[in-house]
Amino acid sequence: QVTVAWLADAVESGKVRWVLTSDSGGMGGPSDNRTGARDVLAAAAEVGTASSSVDGLVDLQGKAAALRVLAAR
Repeated sequence: QVTVAWLADAVESGKVRWVLTSDSGGMGGPSDNRTGARDVLAAAAEVGTASSSVDGLVDLQGKAAALRVLAAR
């Protein structure tokens, strides 16, 4: 099980920076079926900075606080 709070912790610690939020990049896309994965990917898409080279890829560097706001909802 994953949560938005878990992602915020991972981003803050530097363990996670880039997240592929959709399959539009032509690489098969995310296939994470864990409980909470859809919420985590939606939060990443909402606060992340979109990559200019890969559709659906977002940069979460410096976005831990914004993820925590979403986690508190």
